[in-house]
Amino acid sequence: MGLEIAHTLSKQIYDYYEEKYELLLTALAEKKITPEFEKAIFYAIAVTGVISGISKGSNQCAIAHKFYEKSRSYYYKETVDFVHGELVAMGLIIQLAYNGFDHEPIVKKLREMGLPVCFTDINIPLDERSLTVYTDELSASSAVMDTSEGSKAKVREALKTIYR
Repeated sequence: MGLEIAHTLSKQIYDYYEEKYELLLTALAEKKITPEFEKAIFYAIAVTGVISGISKGSNQCAIAHKFYEKSRSYYYKETVDFVHGELVAMGLIIQLAYNGFDHEPIVKKLREMGLPVCFTDINIPLDERSLTVYTDELSASSAVMDTSEGSKAKVREALKTIYR
């Protein structure tokens, strides 16, 4: 029952953001705190926290959060200028690809908002070491918990969506 309630709340938030997207971007660009913007922030912080609590650690967006953690652990200097939400949003691209969903719509929206969408946007080098670090660490993390070659290959493929 908890996951059903969490899903309903998530859908409400998503629908709100979709409906108010242009107004929110305008408010952000103009640095104005509008009623719509206040509601969006409340949804992002308070209601998302409630959803997380209701979900009781069901690994929702786990890969996205592990991407954030690994970025801070292995590439702190490179990512120091980026906030939690920017890195988790990039991790959502990986999460969607890993789960077999189309990641291009979120890439498009993140680009529209001027947010990072790939390794070079957050100063991560494009080399075998970075791809291997993320592949190995995400595979071994509580988000995936499978270090078999097949699992690592799936994680690596998902990572390639942001490896540019």
